[in-house]
Amino acid sequence: MLSAHAAIQFGMALVTEKDWSALLELCKDFKKQFDASPRLSAFEGLALDRLGRTADARAVLQEMLEKGISDSVGLKTYVNIMMRCGFIDEAIEAAERILENATKPAQKIECVKLLFNLIQISDPTNPQLVKLAIRMGELVDREDEVQEGVYLTMVLTGTMSSKVKVTPDELLNSEREGTHFSANGLTPRCFAKARPRSTRPQTKFCR
Repeated sequence: MLSAHAAIQFGMALVTEKDWSALLELCKDFKKQFDASPRLSAFEGLALDRLGRTADARAVLQEMLEKGISDSVGLKTYVNIMMRCGFIDEAIEAAERILENATKPAQKIECVKLLFNLIQISDPTNPQLVKLAIRMGELVDREDEVQEGVYLTMVLTGTMSSKVKVTPDELLNSEREGTHFSANGLTPRCFAKARPRSTRPQTKFCR
């Protein structure tokens, strides 16, 4: 019988191969011998969902969450199921749990974007959108133009939809020294980030 570590590694290979039937069989066989690990429970839910057994997948993942187990694969699968079934509130709750348990900056950025999108679908006027946008400003790499664009889009979308004003102090608190907002909280002033010199002409971003 495989150890838990070996079973997880084998499960990851089956996910890569998209062999959902074999993955489900692996998870069930392991549970017969031992208490399933969080990742294998997550794999079981993922396999069930991919095999079209969404109700069973939801039950497996919900049981995992009720036990206080937070696995990134399981949580993301659960969020996707809840969204497809129209249970946005449950999806938001799971996304918040993902964010609480995220440890790496890249994970936190993805979690904040996910939570922002879910809340926007649920209630476009929710003030939490602006708070999440400012949280994104604390996480993104200021030298990454893609991340910078995502951050600014979130701030503008959040402020316009929720009608919440963003003050310069709030932006400074999110360590965005180069970005300032006008009195109505909607229009950022022209700004340029300091970058190393290159052969390309310098570009300033204005809104």
